[in-house]
Amino acid sequence: MNNEQSKRSKPQVRVAVIGRPVIVNKLMEAMRVVFPEELDSVRTVGEIDSELEEKARGITINTAHFEYETPEQCYVFQASEDVEVMGNRPGQADVAILVGALEQDPISPLRKAIRLLRLLEHPYIVVFLNKVDLVGDDDMWEEQIELMEMEVRNQLTTYGFPGDDTPIIKGSAAMALNGQDRDGMGKTAMLNLRKALEAYNPESVQPRL
Repeated sequence: MNNEQSKRSKPQVRVAVIGRPVIVNKLMEAMRVVFPEELDSVRTVGEIDSELEEKARGITINTAHFEYETPEQCYVFQASEDVEVMGNRPGQADVAILVGALEQDPISPLRKAIRLLRLLEHPYIVVFLNKVDLVGDDDMWEEQIELMEMEVRNQLTTYGFPGDDTPIIKGSAAMALNGQDRDGMGKTAMLNLRKALEAYNPESVQPRL
């Protein structure tokens, strides 16, 4: 059985990575570095315009695509800064990763994305709070991050998602890209994100909504 046949025989989990293009691209690059032996079909943010169909239609969408597989499942990632674009695409995602940059107060953009995903009746959300290494002074570090996580969980609960149970991963994509892992913020955070995706998707658990 060749590689393509193997992928088709496995359950496919479609993952939308949502957030500002810069931080989404950085996160996807970090995942690609941490799991290099398992990824293929890699494209960078903005390359969707290279498709002939998109060129003909004059569409410009910030997006990227790559895949990786485990012995059980094949994960297909697509990045988009626009939840509404994601929702209107055929075969919309099974899981959404919401990416926020902690040093830029991510609550407002995350709230908008959570609200739109609620309208789309999207049952699975994983949150990645990026740039944890840049938050505040050393003595305030843990408290600020904890308060931000609590606010994200409150927003999820407000819009009908299981806020207490939603996986929220805190880390630094830049540290992972640089081969750093201070306090588990680099490679360890990427591994935790992968574990969360593998445990929290329609193929692994029953829908909650």
